[in-house]
Amino acid sequence: MSERALAPNGRPRVPSLLDALWELVEAHRPAFRQERAFRRMQALLFGHLFSFARHTVTQALFALGLTNHDWSAFYRLFNEPRLDHEELTRRFFSETLAHAPEGAPYVAVVDGVQVPRHSHKMPGTSWLKHPKTPPFSPGPHRAQRFLHLATLLPRSAEGYSRALPLLWEPTFPEKAVLPEGIEPRKEWEAALDSLRWLRKRLDEAGRTSQRLLALGDGGFCVARLFRELPMDVDLMARCAKNRALYTLPEAEEGKRGRRCKYGEKARKPHEWLAERSGWRKAMFMVRGRQVRPRYRVEGPFVLEGAAERPVFLLVVKGVDRRSNRRHRRHRDPSFFLVTAIRDEERWVTPFPATELLGWMWQRWEV
Repeated sequence: MSERALAPNGRPRVPSLLDALWELVEAHRPAFRQERAFRRMQALLFGHLFSFARHTVTQALFALGLTNHDWSAFYRLFNEPRLDHEELTRRFFSETLAHAPEGAPYVAVVDGVQVPRHSHKMPGTSWLKHPKTPPFSPGPHRAQRFLHLATLLPRSAEGYSRALPLLWEPTFPEKAVLPEGIEPRKEWEAALDSLRWLRKRLDEAGRTSQRLLALGDGGFCVARLFRELPMDVDLMARCAKNRALYTLPEAEEGKRGRRCKYGEKARKPHEWLAERSGWRKAMFMVRGRQVRPRYRVEGPFVLEGAAERPVFLLVVKGVDRRSNRRHRRHRDPSFFLVTAIRDEERWVTPFPATELLGWMWQRWEV
């Protein structure tokens, strides 16, 4: 080791934040076809870091002091194919592997995002349900809809984890102003394509034995999504309290004809809240705060339309009590479905329930 790499106390020198950022930027150089385009993108990156107004190209150039220069070259970075977006995304994904141990699951989050717009002619815009209106009086607004795929870095001892964006895919509905070359699709369809892409990148990186755990809200608790997922991808999604579930069909030896796909109709998720016994306690840290939910695991079950992919139900009991004279703690019960995997002769959850719940609490980082 050279003397320059050693600190005055003889220990390895810790790289500064600027040096680490510079190495990260240089790792994405192969995605750019020309050196001058890469240098302009570097300038825009630092302009965004020092822009304290809206993060636009104009504000970045203002922070760089280039308002009196020709702006057209910077805008052409986005209007013309100056870079390979697929290669850029692949390079960024490869940088995340150093922070994701191969012995642990590679955790990803899928989330639907709406970008409010005012134009009625902008490509991708349509009338969507406004997420900020009350449920008893929903209202529409003009917006674009996208799917956000991000990866969650390993949790620290204090329960902190960062979400790094990987993909930003359009999910425009059929009635949207569709751009040329983009087909309408639903959020769960874009999530399925994104998870397939991520699984393929993991396999290409030599992580074939590492399982991919995807987290999603209730919009991704779709039977077709569970059914069409690759077998080495696990999905945990929030489900409705009245979701229809079925038990596994019993094996009927000697019976002729087509095998039955579904068993008896099981309890609905909210009906398990009346049980007095069978609850377990979990304990984990979330952003410096200790969380102790009470939960139970039931199953395996099957969903109508996804009989080939059994699932387990995780029920998290709510909280409604006073912690002191002034403050009252309240949390509604939660219900989650997670794909099951085969372990010899029985179905089991892909990871311990405590670990699954701990990651589900981190989903808000996205």
